[in-house]
Amino acid sequence: MKINLFNTEDEVLEGLANYFVDTAKKSIAAHGQFSVALSGGNSPKKLYKLLASPKFKSQVEWKKVHFFFGDERYVPHDSPLSNYLMAKKALLEPLELSYRQIFPVNTSVSPDEAAIRYTNDIKLYFAGVEPCFDLVLLGAGRQFTYRFAVPTYAGPN
Repeated sequence: MKINLFNTEDEVLEGLANYFVDTAKKSIAAHGQFSVALSGGNSPKKLYKLLASPKFKSQVEWKKVHFFFGDERYVPHDSPLSNYLMAKKALLEPLELSYRQIFPVNTSVSPDEAAIRYTNDIKLYFAGVEPCFDLVLLGAGRQFTYRFAVPTYAGPN
């Protein structure tokens, strides 16, 4: 495990954005696409805006990136409390992505039905192989300690 220490929030964000870009490039080179599960809440909003900024926007083949939500509140997508809405405004709309690249949780059905449908969406995306996201953002704590997981890609069987 590698631990990176930064002095300021801006350094954390810059380091994480660079890590996101590097991981995206490696995943796209290895298997033609990059799947990421986004975190929710308020802490990732600055990261999402930074990724959509001119500095980072030009560094990723965004048409090969697919966004999932590892954290969603059971509220309508147009609610100010929706993690989907926050990600949409901060990252997804500025990147001008196709709806086919975005996999929001359907909060218009019961929580149990939403979980079943989302599980099925993930299984369909991974087309019969064990689901394994290229990057999972887990969020930031009070001291802005970002957590994320990067599974090792084993390649096609």
